[in-house]
Amino acid sequence: MSEMRCPRCGNIVPPMTDRCPACGTPLSNGVLPQLQFVDAVKMVFQKYADFSGRSRRSEFWWFYLFGVIVGVVLNIITSISGTLGYVLMGLYWVATIVPNLAVGVRRLHDIGKSGFNLFWGLLPIVGVILLIVWWVKDSDPRPNEYGPSPKYVM
Repeated sequence: MSEMRCPRCGNIVPPMTDRCPACGTPLSNGVLPQLQFVDAVKMVFQKYADFSGRSRRSEFWWFYLFGVIVGVVLNIITSISGTLGYVLMGLYWVATIVPNLAVGVRRLHDIGKSGFNLFWGLLPIVGVILLIVWWVKDSDPRPNEYGPSPKYVM
């Protein structure tokens, strides 16, 4: 049997338990609770360049929202101070390109698709729509070639 990890703290959860022994996160009905914003962002940065394994929808979309919020703040800074904003934007982009790609690949793994499908995003309109459709799909509850489901406790 493959190991399950707590969505909040990332520690290994023993089989047939209803709570994470490390942080107490409840695990109900075989489905782990949705990740919260801060936990998801922390988890993505902890797995900075990890292109293996699987990521839940909540992890992916909370990190996406984090990027949107930071982008809005950086655009405001850019409109106020120009050069400083552009420098900060460049630094943010360099710091987050790898985790953005990694969480996108892990999200595709969660539905049983290869990470190479991320290249569809290079196609204007159609590729981006295809990726969004895949990213909003629910997790495959069974283990697949990329590992056990991070959402469902088996």
